[in-house]
Formats: sequence, C-alpha cells, structure tokens
Amino acid sequence: MNTLTDPGNKKSAMILSLLSQGQSCENILSEHPEYDLSDIIHVAEEALHSSDRFRPLNPSIDNLLNSYPRALAVWSEDEDSHLKKMRKDGFTIFELSRMLKRQPSAIYSRMQELGIIN
Repeated sequence: MNTLTDPGNKKSAMILSLLSQGQSCENILSEHPEYDLSDIIHVAEEALHSSDRFRPLNPSIDNLLNSYPRALAVWSEDEDSHLKKMRKDGFTIFELSRMLKRQPSAIYSRMQELGIIN
C-alpha cells in the first residue's frame, strides 16, 4: 500500500503538510527532530510517483493550455507591443492567436482594451 494514501501514516501526512505550507527541509528538520532527511525524501518520491501525478485538475483547462499555452498568462508590455505592431502590419486575429499562443477571443478582447479596434 502507498504510504501517502494510508490514513494511518501520520508521518507522511505531516511532512506533506509542512512542505505544502512552504516549510524548507532545513526548517522541518530543525523543528521536528523526529524526522530525518530520508523521511522527507521518501515522502517526496512517493508524491512524485503517485498515480494522480499526471491527472489534470481540470481537463478543460488542460485542453485549453495544450491549444493555447499562454491562455491564462498575464499580458506583458512586450506582448502588447508585438500585438499592436503585428496588427498594424495586417495580421488577422487568427494569425495573431497562433503566434501569441492565445485564444482568438483573448486577442480580440486585448485589442479592444488597447484601443486597436472598437
């Protein structure tokens, strides 16, 4: 049985909890002398090899990001500049979408926000 999913394994649960709270290994080891580095490594290895590792949290978001890798990214000033220049050069929304790796609707909305189109 995987010790991460074993409800009786309080040590693994505690280490995972501390790590998820942003605790460093050094901090965990100094504040919890009952653990050693091999415990932390073991829990981390189990977490990496758990069966849920590659399951997307939300399949629709995973699909979106596969098609448009920058879909959820904040627009940068550099992207805005590229968008303005490429639109001025005559690129279509669909061409811009492909080049900027964002949804066509996001390109259209951003152009509206920037005053490129009405």
